[in-house]
Amino acid sequence: MELRQHPDGLIFITTSSDEYQATFDDFETDNGSRFPSLPDGMICRIYEPGVKHQLYTRNTAYPQPMPWAAGDAILNKYDALKVKQDAREL
Repeated sequence: MELRQHPDGLIFITTSSDEYQATFDDFETDNGSRFPSLPDGMICRIYEPGVKHQLYTRNTAYPQPMPWAAGDAILNKYDALKVKQDAREL
């Protein structure tokens, strides 16, 4: 499972068979709290537990510590987030 925070204001959680996609506002509604903000100067984050955790500027990727507790907590809520996304799209 992979969590991506895009510079265009979208959040993606991708599984082997499905995907959750939300704006930051929709994520806050679905999750009950805001998505963690990026550090100054960073435009993107990709987190895949045990594989990759990187922050990006326009030109450079910066490896980050793993595990990332906030990312793991979000990924653990995938099923509930997906149900809320599906209901929102009806």
